[in-house]
Amino acid sequence: MEYSRIEKILASAFVLFLLLGSINFLNELNNAIERPDFRDYESEYVSKELLDNQSRLLVMFKHFKDLYEEVKTNLTKANEVYIFKREEYRVALESGNVTEEIKNEYLRAKEGYEKAYLAFQAIERAYVDIEKQLNSVNKQIFSYSDVIRASMPYP
Repeated sequence: MEYSRIEKILASAFVLFLLLGSINFLNELNNAIERPDFRDYESEYVSKELLDNQSRLLVMFKHFKDLYEEVKTNLTKANEVYIFKREEYRVALESGNVTEEIKNEYLRAKEGYEKAYLAFQAIERAYVDIEKQLNSVNKQIFSYSDVIRASMPYP
């Protein structure tokens, strides 16, 4: 299929028009006003103590979340050992082959499970408490968001 000279010129003019239009559009984008940093307005309206408290709680929350997961894993492992040793001890009792070693292993497994459970409960309470505190601080900071948005020069 052969194109005439006028069709080639019109196609070239159209491509040139699109190229110039896109360059103009990109120049206008570069000259656009950047959106203000929300943190600047946040620091103006939200007290520094509240923001510091939020950052401290975030660090503590992450730390306790890791501890919580670790203690939960330890509790699961201790529970598995305890169940195994309890069944081993029960079978030995029923068959009349209880040795001091089996009894001691069962008691150690039971004690290990109880310690792991107490540690889990303590960490879980602390984790939940810190999560509640963090949510409370986040709600307080979020309550300032309407004031902050109203003070921004544009949405």
